[in-house]
Amino acid sequence: MTAADAKALCDAISHPRVGVTIDTFHANIEEKNIANATRSLRHCLRHVHASENDRGLLGSGHVDFPAIVTALREIAYDGYLMIEGFGYSPEEVDSLGALWGDLKVSPEDIAFGGGNYLRTFAPVSCFRRGPEGQFCEYVPNRLSPGGSAKARRVFREDKFSSRIRIGR
Repeated sequence: MTAADAKALCDAISHPRVGVTIDTFHANIEEKNIANATRSLRHCLRHVHASENDRGLLGSGHVDFPAIVTALREIAYDGYLMIEGFGYSPEEVDSLGALWGDLKVSPEDIAFGGGNYLRTFAPVSCFRRGPEGQFCEYVPNRLSPGGSAKARRVFREDKFSSRIRIGR
């Protein structure tokens, strides 16, 4: 689904609780220009997943994050940008990070390194601090203790996020 498809669906439903998430990893496949796709979403955009074209360290691939952050500021996006990727953890030898990720890159490298990378071209004032004064917050995706064994196997700490609040 392209950003145009998602916006058309959002507009057709026309409900304040329905919006669009743009994921730069997938948009890299579907969109000709991710920044323009982001701009086109305007009022429909509710969440952003920032991921490099290979789900590695932000800035190490060809996704144009400076242009995407500029587009977010132009449309006055005031929501979370979640850094997403696959890092490797020695405790998870059969994880997706071990299969697809760079074994020298940890989940923390992707989360905190991504936040530091974004701050190199985005004014610090556009990043809101979290509840403990941090710019980005490492949040492993863990299921509740009642989750199924299969789900726990799929959603281990090999996929994670670092949430950064973008504001004006």
